[in-house]
Amino acid sequence: MNEKLEPVVPAPSAGLGGNERYDWSLTRKITLFAGVAAAAVAGIILTDFPLFTATSVILTVSYLYLYEIVDDMLVALANAARRLPKTVPHFVRAASFSAFLFIQAVATAEYLGYLQLGNSDDHNLALLRFSALDAVLVAGPGIILMISYFGRKLEVAGVWKRAAWLVLLAGAAVGAAMLGAYYANLDSSAWLVGLLAPFAAAGIIGTAFLAKIGVLKSLQQAPGQAEKTMKTILVDAIDCLVLRDGSLLKPMHDLLESYPNRKIVLTGADDEQAERFGLNRLPYEVFSLKHDPEKTDPAYYRIMLVNYNLDSRDVVYFEHNRDACESAKSAGITTLFYDHKKEDMAELKAFLDTNLN
Repeated sequence: MNEKLEPVVPAPSAGLGGNERYDWSLTRKITLFAGVAAAAVAGIILTDFPLFTATSVILTVSYLYLYEIVDDMLVALANAARRLPKTVPHFVRAASFSAFLFIQAVATAEYLGYLQLGNSDDHNLALLRFSALDAVLVAGPGIILMISYFGRKLEVAGVWKRAAWLVLLAGAAVGAAMLGAYYANLDSSAWLVGLLAPFAAAGIIGTAFLAKIGVLKSLQQAPGQAEKTMKTILVDAIDCLVLRDGSLLKPMHDLLESYPNRKIVLTGADDEQAERFGLNRLPYEVFSLKHDPEKTDPAYYRIMLVNYNLDSRDVVYFEHNRDACESAKSAGITTLFYDHKKEDMAELKAFLDTNLN
């Protein structure tokens, strides 16, 4: 008879993301629509020429690549506070990023409007504000994020990563100084633009660079674990960790809890199935593509790896479906076929002990 463990609502973790990282498509559509609409409205209000409106829209859409950065920062800050939910709801993510896009659109349209007016003083002030907003809005959250994790040992041993942090700090500091000069309307504002605008741009690039190289990813690790990069355990959901009645298989859960590694539950469940089996209440992160494609398709695992910025060598996986096992193996993932009828925890432990080292 199976030992069961009722699912519990997890406490906030140190990782980025969480159970609501099921589907980005709706959020992406919302942010794209809101961002473009905000840019168009700002362009129409602040300029008289369609060219400026079109340019504002194009520039604003170009900032959509920052969505992942802004989103990860929001989630990481929520986890750092430890008094907020484990994940940031989609509508909060969308609203926050849409506000960012709107401010950017207004600054862009205002800058283009000053260009059209041909006033050099106004042009300098507009450029100052334009550059400063970029530096503060983009680099600023990175500083807050770093302060939130002050004292944690990050993976920044490499000189190039240390340099990236310094660029981020410099960009935000310069952006703040430029923004202050703008609102103080100092005579030196034009000089600040010419000298410091490149550093503000460097702050933006540094922020994106940090996110891409995985410094934020290092925050997924528990305090004290950052000295050694640990593999991630990928766990099959239904008929594996999760029983058909929605409870957890206690021996497996206890075994997984004995490892400090990050765990991600893989499933193909849609929203209705996730609710029925209690997947939204699991103590680990949950990933699903809602049957498009299924786990028997190697593309499922390639998409999952990209979503979490993982390499196939960084993960181990156990799965009760033989076809899905072969699919995962073809994607380069070390995989164990787990016979859910036997519930052999000794075999599973041996697999994890061997492949996590």
